[in-house]
Amino acid sequence: MSRPILPFGYIIRKLEMSANMKKRRILIPVLIFLVLGGAFLYHILSAQTSEAPTGDADETSIETPGADGVQESAPMYQVITAEAAWQMMDGEEPYILLDVRTPEEFQEAHIADALLIPYQELAERAQIELPDQDMRILIYCRSGRRSREAAQILWELGYAKVYDFGGILDWPHEVVRGGN
Repeated sequence: MSRPILPFGYIIRKLEMSANMKKRRILIPVLIFLVLGGAFLYHILSAQTSEAPTGDADETSIETPGADGVQESAPMYQVITAEAAWQMMDGEEPYILLDVRTPEEFQEAHIADALLIPYQELAERAQIELPDQDMRILIYCRSGRRSREAAQILWELGYAKVYDFGGILDWPHEVVRGGN
């Protein structure tokens, strides 16, 4: 037989030894209320934890890319590797390649066929320049910070196929230098 978590017998004996009956009449119901309330809360909290996902991404977290470079399970925008973006660009499905850096950064170097919408202007210009919310959008910036924030903005605006592949600094393929 296992030992009880709370020494109820000890508590009851102490209460019985109490000289003041009014305190006992109040303390016993309070004690019972606390024990039952604690058990109820424990049950509710343990049920919520057992229903929570254990490793899948949710709307508050983004996982890093898997072995194939694409994170498929996230309900938000997806973080992919530059190589996975390259493979998507080489595939059959149409896409928009979105550069969210400044015009000056774009002028220095950019990936061919990229559409420039600076991060600061994205929320205002997205509905006009990206009218198809089901179009695959591949986003990059310089190092990955702005592309992550831009992907979040597009996802919140209702775009369904948003892929963040980080920064042009990690791009292993050709870039266009100077001009368009």
